[in-house]
Amino acid sequence: MVATFTVPRKNPHNRASPCHATTIVRGDRRAALAGSNAASVTLVDAVDVLGLNTLLAQLILAVGAAMVIGNGFAIYQHARGRTPEKAGGEFRPSRAWWLLTVGVLISAWGGASLAG
Repeated sequence: MVATFTVPRKNPHNRASPCHATTIVRGDRRAALAGSNAASVTLVDAVDVLGLNTLLAQLILAVGAAMVIGNGFAIYQHARGRTPEKAGGEFRPSRAWWLLTVGVLISAWGGASLAG
């Protein structure tokens, strides 16, 4: 979100009033040198500058994709009869399929956020 505020440099009535007297803006010297009657200040929202909305959607998509790839690979390896060499537990297909489904939903959410 970008907002521009214009502040008059001189009080038109030549008296101190709360709306004109005490406002000092950076860049006022440049506006004075340019012969302008007002100085402008532009405020920029940090979310827009850093692109945090897009970054969050990309992170959600990445987490979902990692869940899909990891659990899909585990299901594939189990179907081929392979197990990890240093595995301490057993393969639980219901858990792997559940996490694969959750990963698909999270990926869809991240993809929809990026598209919309």
